[in-house]
Amino acid sequence: MALLRRLAVNAPRGVRMLSTPPPSHDELDLSFNSPKDAFKSKKTSELVRAYLVYQICSINWIVENNDMVSESILS
Repeated sequence: MALLRRLAVNAPRGVRMLSTPPPSHDELDLSFNSPKDAFKSKKTSELVRAYLVYQICSINWIVENNDMVSESILS
């Protein structure tokens, strides 16, 4: 034990001790019981983009003419 303490005191600043636990990371909640936990890994811009796509998909004209719309976008 004394050897470990001496190594810890004399170790260079960039070296981590083996006994120190790695930083903990939050696990993703895949149960979707809490919307806040389910979407905490997403940036606001990603959520806004997903919402806009969802809203666009609710426009009947776009849904009914999706082949024509996708061809005009890709051309």
